[in-house]
Amino acid sequence: MLVKSESTITGNPFLYEKLPYDALRDLAPVSQRVSLPQMVLAHPPVKAGSLDELVAQARGPTS
Repeated sequence: MLVKSESTITGNPFLYEKLPYDALRDLAPVSQRVSLPQMVLAHPPVKAGSLDELVAQARGPTS
């Protein structure tokens, strides 16, 4: 049994080419122990009204 935050399990496949496990095939959730809401904040001069707008501004102008 493993007690772990999901961030490492779900993020590692995008960070590393080869892992010794396949999270979808080799691991099965048993229980949720905690729920941690998250939020994204921006400095007031940033004129983004949604997360999509913030991402678009971060990417810069499209060509």
